[in-house]
Amino acid sequence: MAMFVDWLAVGLLGLGALCDCRSRRIPNGLVLLTMAVATGERVMASGPVTGSMSAAVAWVVGVFPWAILWVRGWMGAGDAKYFAAGAMLVPIPDIWQASALAALLGGVYATLLLARERGRHVGPSRRLPAESPSQLATPWPTATIPYALPMGLALTVVRWWSHAPA
Repeated sequence: MAMFVDWLAVGLLGLGALCDCRSRRIPNGLVLLTMAVATGERVMASGPVTGSMSAAVAWVVGVFPWAILWVRGWMGAGDAKYFAAGAMLVPIPDIWQASALAALLGGVYATLLLARERGRHVGPSRRLPAESPSQLATPWPTATIPYALPMGLALTVVRWWSHAPA
């Protein structure tokens, strides 16, 4: 049963990343389904009261660092909800590792995307004259970055790593 939930978790996290990459939106239904699967897994492992409380604690621990970034306007609320739901699939002591890995992967991913976009907008063959007012504007694109991809990857790695034999 645990292997089935592992693969279901990978599928749900992958689907969330795919939705975010395609439309820059993570469906609330997918987040709720991930939360239901994670809560069910915890309830089956620890009983209804302890499992439900453990799921709630995992959600709070998972959403906290990303909610701060959302409040600051640095990422969307969907990303924070997505990570919190995915954090419910990870043992509580390992959520900080998933957060740190997601932040690291997200930074690398964002840097690569921004470098690619910057190269598209101001490439060597399309340089603007120095007097151009549009050159004074910010060189970074205003498009959003789909952080669900590095978040989902980090959650998957930490989940599988936490099940690995010592």
